[in-house]
Amino acid sequence: MNKPDFQIFQTFFSQEEAQAFIAFFEENNIRYIFDRNYIIEPNAEQAASILIKPGESLQNEWALKIHSEDFAKADYLLQQEIENITEVPKEHYIHQFDNNELKEIVQNHEEWNRQDVHFARLLLKQRENS
Repeated sequence: MNKPDFQIFQTFFSQEEAQAFIAFFEENNIRYIFDRNYIIEPNAEQAASILIKPGESLQNEWALKIHSEDFAKADYLLQQEIENITEVPKEHYIHQFDNNELKEIVQNHEEWNRQDVHFARLLLKQRENS
């Protein structure tokens, strides 16, 4: 498999966050690569010369890349999986959002992951019916 054939599907701040996606992709035979995705990736010489202010760091994240031919399949399967969720888990951070913030998530859905958008819709509907 050629690495250029793989495109970033989603990024994560930790390896743990991605485990459910990785398991899902393995179950559904979706080809993936999971590795560190530096926002700033200095070479060794640059890294030695970069001065970082106290409290700052070079950000990096983890990237889950899937084969470009699998994007449509992954999108479809994940959307089906998410729509099967009918209740927002009690510990999910989205419960802290007020209705206006939830509406913003729905309106700006391209800035959020699909699960958060689905949870925002569920919470709005639940609060409306309460």
